Order: sequence, then C-alpha cells, then structure tokens
Amino acid sequence: MALNEDFVNEVLEKLVHIPELRSKRMFGGLGIFSGDTMFAKVGGEKLWFRVDETNAPDFEAHGMKPFHSEKKGKGMPYWEVPEKIYEHPADFRNWSTKALEVALKHKK
Repeated sequence: MALNEDFVNEVLEKLVHIPELRSKRMFGGLGIFSGDTMFAKVGGEKLWFRVDETNAPDFEAHGMKPFHSEKKGKGMPYWEVPEKIYEHPADFRNWSTKALEVALKHKK
C-alpha cells in the first residue's frame, strides 16, 4: 500500500503537540514516533494508534479493529483511528496523547 504524501503531511501537522515528533519509513508505510517510541503508523490513507486494554474500548465503540498483518497472521497493537475522531481536533489530540502514553507504558 503506497503512502499518500498529502495524508502523511496532514497527519504530522495534526500531531505537532507530541514531543520530539519524528517519522520513519518502514515496511512500505510510515512509523510515527515521539523520540524513540513508536505510537502510530500510517499506510496509504489510514492512520493507526497504539492501543492496549485502557483505550481499546474507545476504538471498539467506533467499530474499529486491530491492524492485521498477513505475514504475522494476527492483530497488532495498532488500531485504525476513526474518521470522526480524526476530523475533530480536540478528540484527535486526546486520542493521540493516549496512544503515546500506551506506547510508553509498554516500551521494553
């Protein structure tokens, strides 16, 4: 799935509140980091945030499911961000901040 550069730029602009924001091309997509902690990913025109048991119910309430890798054959701890959340700046900021908190909590 090719990256949509316009979408990538839009996502990065929406994440300016994240400290030490950076991105890195990975496996045909884009990893989004705060420092050395990956908390989000982009593929095509889709954005996924890091999820655990603390924020999964928010995603489930919007009918979202985990990112699925054909190679790994299972879900990963990244769930697609609902369009409704993506389009509302305050909600987006809250969800992205929570995704970073989750990623930091699970960092090894």
